[in-house]
Amino acid sequence: MGLVRLFLGSVLGVLGLLVNAVVLCNGGTTSAFVRQVEKTVDMPLESDVFHVPPGHNAPQQVHITQGDHEGKGLIVSWVTMDDPGSSTVLYWSENSKHKNKAKGTVVTYKFYNYTSGYIHHCTIKNLEFDTKYYYEVGIEHTTRTFWFTTPPEVGPDVPYTFGLIGDLGQSYDSNMTLTHYALNPTKGKTMLFMGDLSYADNYPNHDNVRWDTWGRFTERSAAYQPWIWTAGNHEIDFAPEIGETKPFKPYTHRYRVPYKASNSTAPFWYSIKRASAYIIVLSSYSAYGKYTPQYKWLEAELPKVSRSETPWLIVLMHAPWYNSYNYHYMEGETMRVMYEPWFVKYKVDVVFAGHVHAYERSGSPTISATNHRLIILDDLDLLFMVLTSVIWIWIIFFLFSKSDLDRRWILIVAVATTSIVAVAVVANICDHKSERVSNIAYNIVNGICSPVRDPSAPVYITIGDGGNLEGLATNMTEPQPTYSAFREASFGHAIFDIKNRTHAYYSWHRNQDGYAVEADSLWFFNRFWHPVDDSTSTQ
Repeated sequence: MGLVRLFLGSVLGVLGLLVNAVVLCNGGTTSAFVRQVEKTVDMPLESDVFHVPPGHNAPQQVHITQGDHEGKGLIVSWVTMDDPGSSTVLYWSENSKHKNKAKGTVVTYKFYNYTSGYIHHCTIKNLEFDTKYYYEVGIEHTTRTFWFTTPPEVGPDVPYTFGLIGDLGQSYDSNMTLTHYALNPTKGKTMLFMGDLSYADNYPNHDNVRWDTWGRFTERSAAYQPWIWTAGNHEIDFAPEIGETKPFKPYTHRYRVPYKASNSTAPFWYSIKRASAYIIVLSSYSAYGKYTPQYKWLEAELPKVSRSETPWLIVLMHAPWYNSYNYHYMEGETMRVMYEPWFVKYKVDVVFAGHVHAYERSGSPTISATNHRLIILDDLDLLFMVLTSVIWIWIIFFLFSKSDLDRRWILIVAVATTSIVAVAVVANICDHKSERVSNIAYNIVNGICSPVRDPSAPVYITIGDGGNLEGLATNMTEPQPTYSAFREASFGHAIFDIKNRTHAYYSWHRNQDGYAVEADSLWFFNRFWHPVDDSTSTQ
């Protein structure tokens, strides 16, 4: 009787392991990391990261971004507070003593009871590729010197490393994110920023002093490497109750982008080339329906992308399309319906978004495109065959064995073998965690509303976890949807490291870890040059 109980218990245990795995694999992984729950608080105005540089009319809030379509131009921006001063930038290459000169412009704006400083923008043109330059601003008064490195010439196998941050704000957590990024041993060369900059609109009357503090706070990075800007909802600053009815007023006065270089009609959607990447920036908060300027621009833009020149096609936006948090749930759905078929058609490699104050990467268990069921029948068949074989072996040896001792040893070996095979099968089932998915078959009539496996689809990554004062999004939908491969409510940043035309390595780094620790990672296989299954490349 003891042998029978042992056998039945073992079989039930193995079956339980399989059932549990299938249940868990309905979605991806919800991280088990537990972050200490504490209120996210903005740093006070007297914080050292907000310090005003010394000297009369000293330039502050210095930041740079790409200034043309190819990467040979740079826009330098800064603010002077006492008087306009000079809008000229002096610049020279590392190996030259000759200083070149570029002339910029100066603007100001008013927002309710706030009047801005003098905001300077200067475009430097015809720079040499892959060259370190120094530049000076504040000519005639207090001069400050910074430097930057231009990207390599555009080409298909040019390696390049991007940093990724969204929804940064200016809290203590924001400071930790920016520090963590700066000390990451895999050095980002250009920052892709997914929108929501200062969160000044969270203050009474959209206190624009918090735009100034944010500019000084980010200067330690944004003055030395280009930040590629995406507009988020906190840049809208639409406040008719205080007479402010022009959307994006502070943002557009302070942050310039080279939108005209890509034939865009507005600074909220545009494209650039950088090394081996073609980067398209979209606006979640500008009209994007059919016939609108953004729609017509994107319709014409995607066919222009030459994957022989820029293999990596990257899209930035603010509101995510695939989101399993209850925060901002489905806010990106109408834009997804409009543009996702194009993303699949043109084989976009990856889409980065923010908005949700947490981290998530899309993916799915292998899904049938016809009936949307998990395709694990081969694995179940295998396990069933193994269990059946063990049962017959046990019966045969039970009948012919001469003692209970022999039977016990036979049973132990059989159950151990079965368990090993079961674990292997379960691991195989759970390995389908990064399948690319799309939902382009859906329309309001057919009811086909589940994302399905689509090797031509992008990977969707939400990285709105910069650290802003609104805190983390911790309320997740349960069970975890099949389109979600990994999610975690922690602050952090990411790195997208392009190796060549076929491979890129992506990693996400939470603030609580060491600088080199990867909390999530994935090898990307280029959708145009190497469109193989990258579902097994997660770490």
